[in-house]
Amino acid sequence: MTIAPAITTALTSLENQVAAASPLAQASAPTILALQLNAQALTGKIEQAQYDAAGQLDTWTDTSQAPEMMIQGVVNAYNSANDESSLAELRGIVGRVTSNLDQLP
Repeated sequence: MTIAPAITTALTSLENQVAAASPLAQASAPTILALQLNAQALTGKIEQAQYDAAGQLDTWTDTSQAPEMMIQGVVNAYNSANDESSLAELRGIVGRVTSNLDQLP
């Protein structure tokens, strides 16, 4: 798994919306509300992807005893850990954006 295209598309869309609404201090109330809702929805998508990545990482067990399957399982766990790390960082950034948007009047 990598970061889902739906998440990267939503992130790009939010970035474009914020840029189009700048300066945010002068944006209309409906525009600000739309930005806030889109940021919250993106946060939810990222959190769900984090839970999915954590589930893949936390539930792996080797039942085959075959060395090649053990190696593949370790590689999959490593990839899930990397995905979870990337998603956690992205969640932090988007969470900060959401918080900043929520502070707008």
